[in-house]
Order: sequence, then structure tokens, then C-alpha cells
Amino acid sequence: MIGLVLEGGGTRGAYHVGAIQALMEQGIEFGIVTGTSIGAINGAMVAAGRFDALKELYMNIEPSQIIEGSEVIYEYLAHQDFNPKHIGDYGRAITETLRSGGFDITPLRRLLSDNIDEEALRAGGVEFGLVTVDLKEYKARELLLDEIPQGKLVDYIIASAYLPVFKADHRLFLDGGFYNNLPLDLLLRGGEVEHVYIIRTMSMGRHQSLERDVPMTIISPSVNLGPTLLINKEKIQENIRMGYYDTLRMVKELVSQRYCLSDIPPDYFFRLFTSLSDEKIIRIAASLGETISEHPKRYLFETLIPAIEKILDLKHKSYEEIGLALFEHFGMDRGIDRFRMITFSDFEAELRQAVLDYEPKVQLGLVERLNLFLATTVRLNWKDLQDIIGAIMVQLLGGNDG
Repeated sequence: MIGLVLEGGGTRGAYHVGAIQALMEQGIEFGIVTGTSIGAINGAMVAAGRFDALKELYMNIEPSQIIEGSEVIYEYLAHQDFNPKHIGDYGRAITETLRSGGFDITPLRRLLSDNIDEEALRAGGVEFGLVTVDLKEYKARELLLDEIPQGKLVDYIIASAYLPVFKADHRLFLDGGFYNNLPLDLLLRGGEVEHVYIIRTMSMGRHQSLERDVPMTIISPSVNLGPTLLINKEKIQENIRMGYYDTLRMVKELVSQRYCLSDIPPDYFFRLFTSLSDEKIIRIAASLGETISEHPKRYLFETLIPAIEKILDLKHKSYEEIGLALFEHFGMDRGIDRFRMITFSDFEAELRQAVLDYEPKVQLGLVERLNLFLATTVRLNWKDLQDIIGAIMVQLLGGNDG
């Protein structure tokens, strides 16, 4: 039996959808699904065989399908625009909502009731489990399907996903993420599994150690998924695509981290680094506002590449891993589409074109900030990071020595 564990995380759960689609396309069928919060919602629909309906919901979701609220609240949930012009309106609307007892989630209940067929789920043969917190008895409740009272499945799913206190069956419940946002042990209690797929959202909340004596594949977002309550179609669809391609990269065992790159030549980056002329290395240093005194190759391998390793938070990585991370960061900064399968040679060609359109500038004081970063825990800002990467990429892939 194959197991699936879905981490909670609000609308970040769109990532689950893309990841599950990629797994299903590989012919993977789940015999048990557990989840917390949005993971419980998504998991129930997957376990009931309603994945297509789940994806359709995400592709077309509106704030009004989740809560009853004013247009100001809907606007906030759709954009979370923190422009000073709007902060006052948002603050007043949210304060008024809380004073009146909190958000009315009647639309969410209606949405779940319309899309989760409890009888079909119980009869379907796929085990399901969720986590919530019982405030009356001061304990977490990790429940498999046969432990949830008949006719109360939607109530318990909402209880798993409800951040404010929620009342069901004369008990008070709280979002299960406060106890266990990643219910692996619940899944293992539900039956013998041969492999577990765990889909992360990297959200706040407690979770157990994932060290268990069972084969598992952990699928995590390659970049931050954004706010947990952002109901924005464009962002949701982006996160679905990210989940899909992050999962493809895992199942195809690609070494790239942010793009789905195939056919990377062996030792490509070591050969690229060693082939850099002294003139290009000197120009890299100059573009960082630095004049080097040692031999250029020594500067490259003893100063610059270790600096890249720390800048990109790559500990004890090979030249291939460092170089690939450099390429992928530059590709993302230049807006090269990463949601597709692409050969490394085609990716390199697109990077070379991006380099032609890129104009690095000498950043006065950048090398001082870089040295401070290397010597302390002070962080580089995103602009400095991209300037450093851009300056290096121009010399790695651009033009001739001359």
C-alpha cells in the first residue's frame, strides 16, 4: 500500500494539487491518505477519488467561496496589498469582523458538503485520517475514518482546518496544525505501507520527526509558496505548477533544484570554471568593486567560489552543485520559465541570451558588504545577491576575452 501525507498550510495547499497530479501520472495509487488542515480537505477529496474536482476548485476559487465578508475583506484575501492607502480599510474591516465573532465560514462548509461525499469515501476502500485538537479534553485527536462519527466527516474536516475555535458535537476543536501539521504516525497506524509520499508546504505549525523505518519521498517547495491565506488565482495556479514540476524533478531524479533540467554534461561546471581566463576573473572582481592581488585562478577557487557557496547557502557542495545553483538563480532572476522540462543545452542557450541583455554595474561598496557577510552572520539583501550573481554570469557565459 502506498501512503500520502499532506501538510497543512492554508491556500499553500495548491502545491499539493500539482504534486499529486505528477504522482498520479506516474501511475501511483494511494491506499491511505492523511492530512492536517488544508491537507485534510485535499486528502479527503483525493481519497474519495475526486482529484479532478479538487483541481477544478483550486483553479477557480474565489474568497467568497471560503468566507462571508465585505468587499474589503475579499480584496484583502485576494491581494494582501499592504499599500499604506489600503491598510486602514483592511484594519477596520478585520477588526469589525473579529468584534462580530470572527469570520463566517458558512461558504466553506457549503463547498465541502457539495464536494466531499462521505458515503462514497467510506465505501471507497482508501483509508483517510486527519488531525485536530480537542480543547475540552486538552488533547490532540488523530482520527482515522472509522473513528470519525458517521455523518460528521465534514464537521471534523472543518475542525482540522479551523484556526479560530470551532464547535462540533458539543466539543471545542482547534486547527490540527497546532499539534501535528504532518501526520505521518497517523498514516502508519492506518495500515502497512511499502512507501510514503510526504508533500510539504513549509508552513508554521508543529510536526513530528520524519525519521521512520519506512521508505519515503519528501516533496518540498523549491521556493516560498507565499501567504497561507492568499486567495489569488494567479498565485494559486503558480503554486500548482510548482508542485507539479518539483515532483517531476523528484521522481525523475534530476539533480537540478529549481528547474527540470535533463542531460547535464558530466563535469560541466568544473570545466567551465577552470576554462575561465585570467582576464575574465579580473573583470568579475572589478565588477564587484574589487582589485585582486593574488593569481586570478587562486582568487577564483579560494575566494570567489567559496563566497558563492556561502551566498547561496550551499554547505560542502561540489563544483557541479555550486555552478548549477548559480545558473538556476540567474535564470529565475532573469524570468526564464522554470515550469517545463528542458534540456540543459537549451537552458544554457537561454542563459547566454539573458547575459547579452544584462548590464552589470560596478557596485561601490559591494565587496565590503560581501566580505562582511562572509565574516559574520550579516545577510546580503536580494539586490546585492543578484548583482553578484549577474556579474559572475556575464563573465562565465558572455562574449570573448578581449
